[in-house]
Amino acid sequence: MRNLELVDGVSINELVIKDDIQCVTIDNDNNKVYYTTKDTIYGLEPHTQQVVCSIPLCDELADICIISAQYLPHHQSLCIATQNGHVILYNTVIGQVECVGSVESGLTGMAWSPDQEIVILTTGQDTLIMMTKDFEPITENQLNSDDFGERKPVTVGWGKKETQFHGSLGKEAAKKKEEKAHIKSEWDDGKIYVSWRGDGQYFVVSSINPESGCRWLRIWSRDCVLQSTSEDVNGLEQAVSWKPTGSLIASSQRLHHRQHIVFFEKNGLRHGEFPLPLDKIVTVKDIIWNTDSTVLANLHFKSSIAAIQWDPEHAYTLHTIMNGGQYLQYTWSWATHHSNWKSPEDNAYVAVIDGASLLMTPFRYMMVPPPMCAYSLQLPAPVNNVTFGPPECCNSVAVLLSDERLVIYDLIAQDNVDKFVSQLDSINHINLFLADLKKEDVTTTMYISYYSDRIPHPSLIRNDKVDKVCDAVRIALENIGHSKYFLSIITTYIKKTVPELDIALQKIKNLQEKSVDNNGIGVDAAFRYVLYMVDIHQLYNVALASYDFDLVLMVAEKSQMDPKEYLPYLNKLRVLESNYQKYTIDKHLKHYGKALQHISLCDGHFDECIQLIQDHSLYVEALKLYQFGTTPYKIIGKLYGEYLENERHYEEAALLYTRCDDETKALEMYQKVGNWRQALCLATKLQYSKEKKSDLCRELADYLHAHRQYSEAAYLLEHYIDDMEEAIVMLIDGSLWDDALLTMYRHNRMDIIETNLKPALLLNFNTYVSQLDGMMSQFETHKNRLAVVRETKEKRKQGLFDEDGVPDKDGDLFSDTSSIGRSSSYTASSSRISGRSSKNRRKAERKKYSLKEGSEFEEFALLQALCDIVMKVEKLKGDVGNLLKALIQCQYDIQAGELQLCMEKMVTSVDKSMNEIWKPDLDLDSSPVPSVLGPQSTANSIATAMMQANRGQPTNVQELSLKLPPKINKDTKWKLQQLQTKP
Repeated sequence: MRNLELVDGVSINELVIKDDIQCVTIDNDNNKVYYTTKDTIYGLEPHTQQVVCSIPLCDELADICIISAQYLPHHQSLCIATQNGHVILYNTVIGQVECVGSVESGLTGMAWSPDQEIVILTTGQDTLIMMTKDFEPITENQLNSDDFGERKPVTVGWGKKETQFHGSLGKEAAKKKEEKAHIKSEWDDGKIYVSWRGDGQYFVVSSINPESGCRWLRIWSRDCVLQSTSEDVNGLEQAVSWKPTGSLIASSQRLHHRQHIVFFEKNGLRHGEFPLPLDKIVTVKDIIWNTDSTVLANLHFKSSIAAIQWDPEHAYTLHTIMNGGQYLQYTWSWATHHSNWKSPEDNAYVAVIDGASLLMTPFRYMMVPPPMCAYSLQLPAPVNNVTFGPPECCNSVAVLLSDERLVIYDLIAQDNVDKFVSQLDSINHINLFLADLKKEDVTTTMYISYYSDRIPHPSLIRNDKVDKVCDAVRIALENIGHSKYFLSIITTYIKKTVPELDIALQKIKNLQEKSVDNNGIGVDAAFRYVLYMVDIHQLYNVALASYDFDLVLMVAEKSQMDPKEYLPYLNKLRVLESNYQKYTIDKHLKHYGKALQHISLCDGHFDECIQLIQDHSLYVEALKLYQFGTTPYKIIGKLYGEYLENERHYEEAALLYTRCDDETKALEMYQKVGNWRQALCLATKLQYSKEKKSDLCRELADYLHAHRQYSEAAYLLEHYIDDMEEAIVMLIDGSLWDDALLTMYRHNRMDIIETNLKPALLLNFNTYVSQLDGMMSQFETHKNRLAVVRETKEKRKQGLFDEDGVPDKDGDLFSDTSSIGRSSSYTASSSRISGRSSKNRRKAERKKYSLKEGSEFEEFALLQALCDIVMKVEKLKGDVGNLLKALIQCQYDIQAGELQLCMEKMVTSVDKSMNEIWKPDLDLDSSPVPSVLGPQSTANSIATAMMQANRGQPTNVQELSLKLPPKINKDTKWKLQQLQTKP
C-alpha cells in the first residue's frame, strides 16, 4: 500500500527554445542536463537553476537536424547524431565541436549500450551499423532481412495445417484463419527506435516491416546477430523500452477505442498488457523505464512535455523539458500514508495515490487489500502528497495536487441530498436533473452568469461526481416513497458511469406483478422510458447475462424486437442443462471467466472446458476451480506447464509439473536452467539407478562448466559421481587452488599435485610473468613517448605566434606531425562501410586512438593505453596473490619470488608514474588563443588565430584528460612477506 510520493522538485523557467526539443541527456559527473533543438545544444545546472551554455552546431556544419544525443563520461563529451549522417562529439569541458564521422545515406537513430562500450547507428538505407566506443566499425547488417533470427521456432514438418492433429481444439482450429495486422496508421512517424537491455547483451529495434507495412520488433544480440522477430501487431506504436532488470520489452498499442501498454518477451511473443488511464486516445511518443525497473514513464504527443529522461544514477528522479520553455526535475520516494491510529474516533484510514484518484479504506471497519479500496476521492489534478489530520481531526485528510492546490476533505461529512429532493418535489424536475448530470462544475461553465459575484476559487472536478450524486439521490427518493419516484430511481441506475442496467431491469420486471402502480407507471411505460436512454441490443445482452429468460423475453417483446432474432436462440438455450446453458450464454457474451466457472460444473464437457482454457489462457483461474490432486487439476496443470515451457519459463513450468506428479518433465525443466539440486531431488524420487543418476550429474556438470560455475560443477563430480580426479581438475581449471588442494587431501589424491596442479601452476606462472613483462614494456614505452609528445607540444606552442600576434607559418604547427584536424567520415551502403577514400576512411576511424608517432591525437591515445594497463594491473593483484600462495605450497619458491618481483615492479612503476602521467598541476588554459588578444591585435589577426586554434584544438581534449587519473588500490595484501628481500 505504498505511494510513489513526490518529495522534491526543481524548476527553471524561461529557457531559450527556438525550435522543438529533440532529446535530453544527463551528465551526472558535473550535475548538468543537456537538451537539444534542431541544431543547437543547451546545457543547464539544476542546482543553480541556470542555463550555462548554448552551442549552435549550424556554425560548424550546415543544414543539420539533431536526432539523438548521449552524454559520454569517458569522452567528457556529448555524442550527437544528425539526420544528414554526421556523428559529432561536443566536448563539454572546453566547448569544442568535432565531427568524428558521417554516413552518406543519413542517420535515423543512435543508441549507446548501457556500458557505453558499443553504439548502434541506424541508417537511411535501413541498415544497422555497430561500432565500438572508439567509433571503430564492428559490423553492418540489414535491418529488414527475411530471416526470423537464431531463435526461430522449430517446425517438424508434419504436412499442412488442415491435416494436422489439433488435440482438444478440434477440426475447427485447422480452418481458423490468422488475422492479419493492418498497415501502420497515420499517427505512426515511421521512424526506427532502438532500446538496449540493462546488461547490454541484447537490443530491440522497432521499425516498419517493409513487406506488411506493420510495425514490428526485432531482437538482436550484442554481437549484432538477429535473435528473433515479433509478429505483426495491430496498432503497435513506435515507442519501445527494454526493462533494465528484466526480460520484458514495453511498447504501446493503439486500437479504435482503447490504448494499452503492451509487453513482449525476448523471443518476440506478447506477454501481457495494461490499459492507459486516459480519457482520450493519444499517440505515445516515448516510453522509459527508470534504472531499477520499478517505474515506467510514458510521454504522449498531446501533453505539454517535450522530452523526458530518467536520471541514470538516481532511480526516482525524472528530468523533463516542457514545450513552453521550462525545465522540471521531479524526485519521488515510496511512502505509506495513514491516519494516526491513536484515538478511538480514528477510523484507521489508509490512502493510496492513483493518479488523480485517492483510494481510501477505513481499516477499523473493513480489510480491503490494494488495488481495491472502500471508495475513492476523484481530484482535478494528479496527487503529489497526502497527510492526515492530528488526533482531534483524525478523520480529515489534506491533499496536495500537482498544480499546487491544497484540498482538505472531511471523510465523514453529512449529506444534504434529502433536503434537496424534498425542495424539488417534482418527478420531471428530478429526472431532468439526473439526465443532465455532468462531471463538470456548471457554476463555472453553463451557469457562470448566475455566479458573477462569486469569489474565484479552483473547483474540484470529481470523476465519480455523477455516480455519487445518483447514489445519494436514489437513497433519498427511496426514503420518501418508492412508487412515486420509480422512473427517477431507474434513472439513477442508468445514468451511472458504468450503468447498472441489470438492477434497473430487475426492478422493472417486479412491476409485472401489478399491471399499474399507484402512480400509473407500468412495465410498458417503464420500458419506453428506458429505451430513450439505452440501446435495445445493450439492454437485451444485459437481460441475457442475468440468465432470466422471462426477463429476456420481456425486454425483447416490450422493445418490439423481431422474434426471428431471438426466439430460435432462446429455444436452443432452454433445452440445455442449467450450468451448460449459463456457459453458452457467457461464451456468447464473451464473459469467459464466468463461462469457465459454469462449464467446470458440467459433467461430460471437460474437453470443451479445456478448449476454453487454452483459447483464452485461463489456466490460473481454472486451477482454482478444481481440487488439488484430482485428475482434472493434473490435466490442467500439465497444460499450464506446457504453456509455460513454450514461453521459456522453465523453472515455473517445473513447479507445475511437480504439482501434477509429472516428475520426469519437471526434471527436464530443471536441467534446462541448471538447477541441479532440484533435478537430483526429482531423480531420487523417480528412483534413478546409480548409473542413470551419474549420467544426469555428468550432464549437469557439463552445463555448469560451460557457464563457468566451476565450484558447483566440482561439487557434483565429487559428491554425486565420485569422480574425484575430474572434480579436482575442474577446480584447477577455475584457478580455485585452495579448493583443489582441500579436495586432494580429503580424498588422499596428492598424486594429482604432480600430474595436474603443478603443471597448471607453472602454466599460470609463465602466463602471468609473460603478461607482466609485456605490460611493463608497453607501459614504459608509452610513458616515455608521452613525455616526448608533451615536450614537442610545449615547444610548438611557444613558437606558434609571432610578435604581431599572427600565426607563424614557419612554426612546427604546420608540420606533418601536427596536421590540421579533419572531420572523419564513414559512409554506409547496403553491404559495406566506406569513406570518401580508403585512406581517408582509415584516418577518420583511427586518428583519435592511433598510437602512430606524430599522429594528431597521439597524446590521448597514449593516455588511454596507459590507463588500460593500470586497470589491468589492478585486476591482476588478486589473481596473482592467490597464485603466489599456491606456488609456495608446492615449493615453487623461485617462481613465486620471480612472479612477485615482476608484479612489484609493475605496481611500483605504475605508482611512481601516476603523478608524472596525470599531472595534478596541469595548466588547463594552454590554448594559444588568448595570446592573440591585446592592443596590437587586429580583427583579421584575431579571426585568423581563432580559426587556426579551433582547427588544431582537439589536443586540448587530451590535456584535460590528464586531470582524471584512474583509481588504484594501495592495499598490498596480495604480497607475501616471505618473498620480500631486503637490499
